[in-house]
Amino acid sequence: MSEAWKVCQFFLKLFPGWEVSAIDATGRSGRLLFIWNPAMCDFKSYSSFASLLLVGRIKGFEEEIKLLNIYGPYKDRESFWL
Repeated sequence: MSEAWKVCQFFLKLFPGWEVSAIDATGRSGRLLFIWNPAMCDFKSYSSFASLLLVGRIKGFEEEIKLLNIYGPYKDRESFWL
C-alpha cells in the first residue's frame, strides 16, 4: 500500500464525498496531494511520477482552469527550475 493511498484514505475520512488525488514522490517532502469538493468543482486529475494536474471548471463559471502541482528537489532547486 503506497503512502499516497494512505493519505487519500485519511482525507476521505475527514471530508466524505470529496475527491482526492495524490502521488508518492521521492524527496524530503514525499507526496503531492489535491483535494476538492465535487459539489463545487468538476475536475479530472492527471498524474506523473513527480506532478499532479487538475483540469476542469468551478461550477457556475465557464472558463476551464488548470492547476499544476510539481514536486521539485529541495536542494539546488534553482537548477531544476531554470
